Amino acid sequence: MAKCSTACDQAESPTRLRHASRRRARLTLLLVIAAACAPRRPVFVEPDWGDAPAPYPSEITEITREYRHCADRCTFEQLVLRRDGRATRRFVTAGRVDSMFTARIDSLTFVRLVVALDSARLFQPMIGAGEQVPLAVDSYLVSAASLCRRAVTTWSPLAHGWTYATQAVLAIERAIAGLRWQRQRSSDFQVSLRVAGDAVTAG
Repeated sequence: MAKCSTACDQAESPTRLRHASRRRARLTLLLVIAAACAPRRPVFVEPDWGDAPAPYPSEITEITREYRHCADRCTFEQLVLRRDGRATRRFVTAGRVDSMFTARIDSLTFVRLVVALDSARLFQPMIGAGEQVPLAVDSYLVSAASLCRRAVTTWSPLAHGWTYATQAVLAIERAIAGLRWQRQRSSDFQVSLRVAGDAVTAG
């Protein structure tokens, strides 16, 4: 009887192994899908603004605005404005940069934008996780950073209606409306992205 039991176990072992392998494959697939659908948070190295007082305009070094639109897939428009005058605008689909534009923003426009963002109550303790609004078709993520802190807010037109975050988004749109954007060649922005990636890796 023991011999029969052992023989049966040996016969069933390959079948069990196949079932276990299939279960692991399904679990891996589910984890990949979940990761792809999860809200994506930009890599902000600075801590949240918290209860710190509002900054002087000269203390802000960078302002960002990321717009996400999701239909059959998600596309992103990523805007970065820097105090040194550099402005970049990237359009991304499925992790691939479709196009990139650059411009110059003068110091007065940048300072006025910081003041407008302060009026829009951007420099307050962050609500939520500082990421795009989950499951929203259209979503905005706005941030402004000093050397040691970053203020972040999110807004979705359909989910939130008119809020102070709306004012922040509109202030940025007004500030960039007069900028002269120049499209970068594909080879140029691919090189710049590689250089930026190498700098992050080295740091």
